Amino acid sequence: MRRNILGFSALSALVLASCSSHPAIEAPPVQPLVQELPPPPLSHLAVPIAVQLDPLRDKILHAVPVPLSQGAEDKNVEMNIRPKQGMIANLLGKALPAQVKAPVAVQLRHRLTLAGLDLTVQGNRLTAVADVDLSVGTTAKIPVSAIGLASCGENGAPPARIRFTMPGTLVWTGDGQLSWVREKWSMQWLRPCELTALHLDLGSVLNLPLVRGKVEEAISAQLAKLPEAFAVRPVAEKAWAQLSQPREVAKGMWLCARPESLSVSGISGSGKTVTTVVTMAARPQMLLSEAAPVLDRPALPPIRTVAQAPSPRFSMDFTAEIPLAHADSLLTAILSAHPYRSGSHEAVVKSGRIYASGGKAVLGLGLTKPFAGDVYVLGVPVFDTFGSALAFDSVDYSLSSSSALARTADWLLHGTFRSQVAKAAKVDFGKQLAGIRQKLSKLEMPAGDGVTLRGGVQRVVPTSVDISATALRVHVRAEGTVQVDVGR
Repeated sequence: MRRNILGFSALSALVLASCSSHPAIEAPPVQPLVQELPPPPLSHLAVPIAVQLDPLRDKILHAVPVPLSQGAEDKNVEMNIRPKQGMIANLLGKALPAQVKAPVAVQLRHRLTLAGLDLTVQGNRLTAVADVDLSVGTTAKIPVSAIGLASCGENGAPPARIRFTMPGTLVWTGDGQLSWVREKWSMQWLRPCELTALHLDLGSVLNLPLVRGKVEEAISAQLAKLPEAFAVRPVAEKAWAQLSQPREVAKGMWLCARPESLSVSGISGSGKTVTTVVTMAARPQMLLSEAAPVLDRPALPPIRTVAQAPSPRFSMDFTAEIPLAHADSLLTAILSAHPYRSGSHEAVVKSGRIYASGGKAVLGLGLTKPFAGDVYVLGVPVFDTFGSALAFDSVDYSLSSSSALARTADWLLHGTFRSQVAKAAKVDFGKQLAGIRQKLSKLEMPAGDGVTLRGGVQRVVPTSVDISATALRVHVRAEGTVQVDVGR
């Protein structure tokens, strides 16, 4: 009887031992899954530039000579002369004509003064309107005496005033240089000069093309300085230098704009303001680093001229990561929260571990039931955009795990345990992504030397995931708009 009891005890111990232990299952080797990321797509950052015309007008008024022109010259002109009726008429026996044409030597004095200047722009057309005061004096020279014929603007009389309208088109030449292409000018008398003495025709003694030439020379010389006043390249150089440097958005988060080229499109002015937009092509990226990343700082290339400015929308790549040790603790908490049932069978997970092998994610599950030991399932890491979590698709057991379970616990192979684990095993990235969204949703960041980035991110789209030797990483693309303000 005692022998039978001993035999039953030994058999029971063997059965219990078989339920509480399991042959060791070979773990898949650690092979980090690192994606080779393509370069960030080309983005376009707007650099608005505005120039007020009134300061330029004041500068021109201050710079033009006073007077624009003055001098005297002798001319021979034909005048209508009214001969006096009297002795000569009596001697001839007939009346003289009411007036006769006769050549007369005339001295012409003139003085030109710029009285006012107005600059306006509409689209790419810049129009200068110059009012010029004209003082004229004439004296006829005859053998007996010099007869003062007429004048305006002398001896207290108001000068004549002429308005010159000078239209032109603003165009880009090379390397962001602005040029004003003049068109045909027009002239209008605002206050004519009436030289009535001896019926002198002003047009016969006044060389108006000469006057127009003097005005054109003075005004054009100053308007030729418009590219200097517009100062596109200095603004671009300042923005380029500052955006070539990494900027810390938050602790350990560095915004790297990485500019590549600059282009400028057409002028779009209105009234007294000339405006344009310089577009900076760049490949922005957010890097996670305790220290400032070291970046190449290319020199500013020539500014290209394009027919139409590209869309100012931009995209920026960055990476959110969770250390593997922290991911393991999250998995353990999730997977050990409750037992897993399949029919009459039950499985209990005490720990979870994640790493990569063979191009897939490996979930190492430490079981206490139906046996004490580890099994390994493989899956494709995918990002659940709706839940902001890293999940695992196409989950299956490793070959070693399948072989061992087929011999000892095949219900784990064919039951719902695998799908239940796949559904539960998620690593939440919501906190990391929410923090990034919040920091970038309204971006107003000084970039140094009067340069400020303004804009915001409208959406964040995950692009790929990988598993390094130390962390789970989600590569994300943020999309939005950014404007670069310079000197505001």
